[in-house]
Amino acid sequence: MQFFFPRAAFAGRDATSDPPAGIVTACRMIVVVFALPEESRKFRRAIGAVRQHGGWMGQVSGRCVRVEHCGVGPAAAAHAAAALLAREPLELLVVAGFAGALAPDLAIGDLVLATNFSTPAILQRTLKMETAARPGALVTVEHPVETIAAKRTLAASSGAIAVDMETAPLAAACTRADVPLLAIRVISDRADEPLPVPFSVWFDLTRQRPRILPLLTFLARHPGRIRAFARFVHGLRPAREALARFLITFLTGWSADDSRRCSGN
Repeated sequence: MQFFFPRAAFAGRDATSDPPAGIVTACRMIVVVFALPEESRKFRRAIGAVRQHGGWMGQVSGRCVRVEHCGVGPAAAAHAAAALLAREPLELLVVAGFAGALAPDLAIGDLVLATNFSTPAILQRTLKMETAARPGALVTVEHPVETIAAKRTLAASSGAIAVDMETAPLAAACTRADVPLLAIRVISDRADEPLPVPFSVWFDLTRQRPRILPLLTFLARHPGRIRAFARFVHGLRPAREALARFLITFLTGWSADDSRRCSGN
């Protein structure tokens, strides 16, 4: 996650549906990890996910897929990765969610395929897919990069084209556990635009929860930010849709020969 505003400030919760028929749990699981439910909402709906075992369970082309939320920031992601990998054998872990653009030509809704974190074999397979995902380096930081100047500085120092807050510890944990990983992010904010509201205003990193009242108070005191805020929130919907489409396409093509499978071995 790089940055987004809590939808709870504007709408109600997602509706849930009946569990998908025929879900198989006695296998190596495919898990897709997002920082927060706001990022995964469109994908969860697309796979008919329902709450199960502390996460969300759904199906893609008859295969069981679980969606987990690791929280915001490297520390939360590292803790979640340790718990997730200790729980059960994984066939594949996909790290997904929002990212901030560092490359000036990346637009909101563009997909970034992290070449420095994805398992090489999976990376090569994904590069052959007919998707618009742009390959490039991703950098993980502890706090959002909020200003244009800070984004330029980070781009120059890291060589990355996008920034997030969770991928590095998740990828490191998967490397240690020998679990294949794909890191895919969707751009939520451009390199040439500052974030409309400071991260610390609207999100409590220690408690891992949004701060709705401070967010609304900030906007009331800074009405000049409201238009930028509204534009930012509006851009998140197509970003979620683009990410969900990619994930469905990728997971649909994930065949039985791609990794160690749960065929009773």
